[in-house]
Amino acid sequence: MINMKIQQLFIAILMAMPSIAFSQARLVINGAFINISQGAFLVIDNPAENAITRNSGHIISEGESNTIQWNIGTTAGNYMVPFGYDNTDYIPLSFHKTAGTGNGNFQFATYSTGWQNSAQLPTEVLNLNHQGVDNSAFVIDRFWKIDLQNYLENPVITDLTFTYIEEELTNPGNTITEANLQAQRWSGISDSWDDYAPAGTVNTTENMVTISASFAANDMFSWWTLTDNGSALPIELLTFEVNVLENEVHVAWATATEIDNDYFSLERSANGIQFNEIATVNGAGNSSTTLHYNYRDENPLKGVSYYRLKQIDYDGKFEYSPTIAVLFAPNESSNVSLYPNPVTERHFYININADNDELTQILLFDFTGNLIFRNTIDITSVRTSVRIEISLSQHLSPGVYILKVTNNRSQWQDKLIVM
Repeated sequence: MINMKIQQLFIAILMAMPSIAFSQARLVINGAFINISQGAFLVIDNPAENAITRNSGHIISEGESNTIQWNIGTTAGNYMVPFGYDNTDYIPLSFHKTAGTGNGNFQFATYSTGWQNSAQLPTEVLNLNHQGVDNSAFVIDRFWKIDLQNYLENPVITDLTFTYIEEELTNPGNTITEANLQAQRWSGISDSWDDYAPAGTVNTTENMVTISASFAANDMFSWWTLTDNGSALPIELLTFEVNVLENEVHVAWATATEIDNDYFSLERSANGIQFNEIATVNGAGNSSTTLHYNYRDENPLKGVSYYRLKQIDYDGKFEYSPTIAVLFAPNESSNVSLYPNPVTERHFYININADNDELTQILLFDFTGNLIFRNTIDITSVRTSVRIEISLSQHLSPGVYILKVTNNRSQWQDKLIVM
């Protein structure tokens, strides 16, 4: 055990030798405030649940590199890290851990920020944005580090509980609804918040958020915070694709996570300005796995049309996807269609309904008649629709071009618009 005098000496050692790794078989805190600073490590080399025992007092980290390293290894149990802020607020972090495999350890740290958390991000975290806007006002003024090191197979974590300070919730600048608080973590693989939906139940009396459910090994990353789930950190649409296939337009999209997602509204426009809803597709509500959706527009508009996706939450909030333009030209004698048009990247697609084996030339001219691209395609499939991707090696300036598709039986041309 460490009595009060020894604890005070221990504090002095940490302050004087900031790079020291202090190993203690068992740490009992009786009223002391242990301040880890200047990148020091406090190493607990005992895997038992009671290797850190706190009666009063606490451990102050207040920096992302001021670390408690607990060599828990394969021992299972209920663990508590007695963090605190200054000599006043006690904010323990607790969890239940299964065995795992390997001689691993946990590394913990926490620190407070001003209300604008985005100005004091942990090194690994790149942003605190929601829909492209700084989300600091909806995030509690603290980050937590929970880093699992050297495990062959990570242990499963359940009942993960964060304790927060009331002032870090109510600081001027914050607009957090306390009843909405949930935990969310940053992914070091995808470099985003968006692959894990906020989780947990808040106890506003005890100032705690608890995630009872277990985490898969690939769901545990280093940095956590607490966010108002009414304005959760970024949830992005993974993909949104619109393609002309035969006499239909096929629309497909995928989401990484969904939070309070009521439904999707698919909208279509003839001019890219005025849109009308053509379909609704139910959302999943809340999900932290990749989900795929699709819709077939069996009565598309002839010529160029525009599609966009509107995602609506249960509370009526919504956001739009990018707009995609396609060209639909069914049953033309030339049997050719082009999409997308306008082109926003360096590639586009041509659909050719081939009746016989034939050589087909694809020619692209600028508006003054200069040939800037030529390609010859040997179509060897009969009585089928062939989709050809055209990739342009050179950058095309925005403007209008003429695309011609010719063979020994017919010729087709249309305007190609490059945005």
